[in-house]
Amino acid sequence: MKYQEHIAIADLSISAIGEGRSLSPYVAKCLNVFTQAGLRTNIHALGTNIEGPLPKVLSCIETCHNILHEDGVARIISNIRLTTRTDRMQSIEEKINAVSSKVTP
Repeated sequence: MKYQEHIAIADLSISAIGEGRSLSPYVAKCLNVFTQAGLRTNIHALGTNIEGPLPKVLSCIETCHNILHEDGVARIISNIRLTTRTDRMQSIEEKINAVSSKVTP
């Protein structure tokens, strides 16, 4: 399997600078981009996890920037953490469960 065919998991936090206090309308627009592309997502308090083929994940992040700029947002800052593996496939849920199973009640 080629590297690009492996699943990537990204943690994205996108900020529309100078656009008021609420970012939820921009997050929702980006979430639509990811889901329409068939990527799996998991929203959390400070960002969104995105799971799918690396080229598609990166392309959708670029699309989010383009859409927000087209909507009049002059400046966007995105923080992206990205993981890929070549030894095996791993989902968002598997990563969460690996930690949760080790937490003592």
